[in-house]
Amino acid sequence: MVKVISAEPAKGYKLRIRLSNGKNGLFDVSPYLDKGVFHELKDPQYLRRVKVAFGGIMWPHEQDFSAESGAETIDSKISSCYSHLKEAISWCVEKNNMLSKY
Repeated sequence: MVKVISAEPAKGYKLRIRLSNGKNGLFDVSPYLDKGVFHELKDPQYLRRVKVAFGGIMWPHEQDFSAESGAETIDSKISSCYSHLKEAISWCVEKNNMLSKY
């Protein structure tokens, strides 16, 4: 079971998290700000009160996210980045092949 090892506020509504599986990344809280109990996280001072608890992250008034929420976000960003990198490499190889013909 993946657990959050550390969480610290980053710029905007993002948290820098480190997971027990060795992954690190940013978890964006902004998609949740208008949902139920999470509206309180709009306050930057309150957002900075994040703590690691029970393998996830939480705030004083019991808003919480599991480690799986953070891991999905990090995996999604890594996958997106990898996809863009593959496209860029393919483009470079194609251009190099075209130039080598001349």
